[in-house]
This record gives sequence, structure tokens and C-alpha cells, in this order.
Amino acid sequence: MLRRLLKKEEGAELVAFLILVPILLAIAMLIWQMFLFGHAMVVTGNAAREGARAAAACEGSVAAGRNAAFAAASGYEIDPSISRGSTVVAHVRTRVPVLRIPYFSPDGKEVWISATSRMKRERGPKCR
Repeated sequence: MLRRLLKKEEGAELVAFLILVPILLAIAMLIWQMFLFGHAMVVTGNAAREGARAAAACEGSVAAGRNAAFAAASGYEIDPSISRGSTVVAHVRTRVPVLRIPYFSPDGKEVWISATSRMKRERGPKCR
């Protein structure tokens, strides 16, 4: 009787499918997470550049730099800091969205990406 059951191949496709689906889903989620990291890196660099550019054009206005950084990184949680002098320095930290899988993802882990941009301060119109 055991030999007869071992010779039957009914349901073999279902078993293979059930083994492969979680693996394929994990690969898809890893690819999506890599996309989120890459996009956050581009947005962070752009926000730092825009913040430094706005602050440099507005005679070192910290408020103009922060507003430009927030506008460039819409949709992301950022923490910009602008320092002025003869060179304006904009440092932006961005929180990267992390995919959470219930029962498998560690809780409380946040991933931040940072970028810094420097621009020479310009003599231009005073901005608000």
C-alpha cells in the first residue's frame, strides 16, 4: 500500500507551488525595498541641494533653505538643518520607508539616509 501511494504524483504541482510562492514574494519585496532606498537617496540629495541653493540665493536665509528642502522632499519625513556663513551648508536626513512583515520584521528599527550640500553665499535679493 505504501508503494502505491509513493508512485502517485497527484498534487505534486500544488506542493511545488506552495513552496515557491513565499520565496517569490520575498524576492519581490526585497526588490521593492531596494527601490524605496534608491528613491529616498535621490530625494535626500535633491532636498539638500535645493535647501542650500535657496539659502545661498536669499543671502543665507535659513527659513528659505528649510522651506525649499521640505518642498523638494514632499512625501518623505525629513530633518533639514541649514548653517550659514560665507558658504551655506544644508544637511538633510530622510527616513526611509521600510516594509514591515508581521511576526518577521524587527519593531522599532528606523533607517535614515543623510546628504549634505554646500553652496557659496550669493549677494542677491532678501527673501522672506
